[in-house]
Amino acid sequence: MKKIALLTLFFLFTVQNILAQKSLVGSYQISSTNPYDVASHWLLFDNGEFAVVRASMVVSGTYEEKDDGIEFTPSVPKEPFHVFGRYNREISGTRIMLKGVDLREKIYVATSSDQIYSVFRKDARCLPATLRKIYDEPISTLILANYLGDGDEPVNKFNSEYDIGNFNDFIIIYFNSQTILPPFKGKISKNKLRVEYGLSSYDNLIISESDEFNVGMSVEKQQNYYKQDSLICDNEYNFVTFSPDLNTNTVQRIVNDEDYEFNTDEEIFTMKALAAGEEKMPADFEKLFVYKMLQYKTTSTPPALAKKSLFDAKCH
Repeated sequence: MKKIALLTLFFLFTVQNILAQKSLVGSYQISSTNPYDVASHWLLFDNGEFAVVRASMVVSGTYEEKDDGIEFTPSVPKEPFHVFGRYNREISGTRIMLKGVDLREKIYVATSSDQIYSVFRKDARCLPATLRKIYDEPISTLILANYLGDGDEPVNKFNSEYDIGNFNDFIIIYFNSQTILPPFKGKISKNKLRVEYGLSSYDNLIISESDEFNVGMSVEKQQNYYKQDSLICDNEYNFVTFSPDLNTNTVQRIVNDEDYEFNTDEEIFTMKALAAGEEKMPADFEKLFVYKMLQYKTTSTPPALAKKSLFDAKCH
């Protein structure tokens, strides 16, 4: 359909403009000391950005050359939870969708001041394909935590209450401790890069133009993803896109205004009637919804831990 084509062209045009503003100045491959692990590929650009590609994961950020080496500062979210919400007239209670949950890291959710629930059981070996919780009644509060004082303290300790206002439909995105990386140091000597945890690279790695383009594209997407203050999703929480500056001409930036009408009061995109011969969008995409990021404040004492978990999946 023309909307998809236009969005794709717009995205590629934007990325090409971004990449045209920076050039690769160094590329290195670092092997792990673990024989079962994969090598990481390091790319340094002339605008002070870097990217580390490892399997399907990309870590990006900025670097600065100092007298004693290079300081790398990863671009990471400031907190482990990003929460987005909207008022949904179609439901009388509350819906919560969790994304990015990691079985190796405990996280907790409270929807009242009485009890806080672990997202999954202690003996859970897998998680449901969809982590969606539906409450019959509106919730009174929303508290999220990844540390309750029981066991080892996590790197990104967090315990906060969110300002839910009149919202009743929420998306909670969790960034695990492997995502929120601290700054680190490195040094280039004799055409090799050594980072502070002791691993050294091979000689300069040859990177093709297509690989350089794809990595640069991933870097821009990742950095924008962490900066987003709004999401646009279908009714099943599939992300259509995100926008760090939703209030600046939303219709023009995100969807083709010839295909959708935008209700500014409810912040809902509704597809217009299609012309003869135009491809029909999937039913879930006929309406798109804007979710706004919620503000939060730190809480000193979380509610009492409930005996039950939010999701009861165990798997054998």
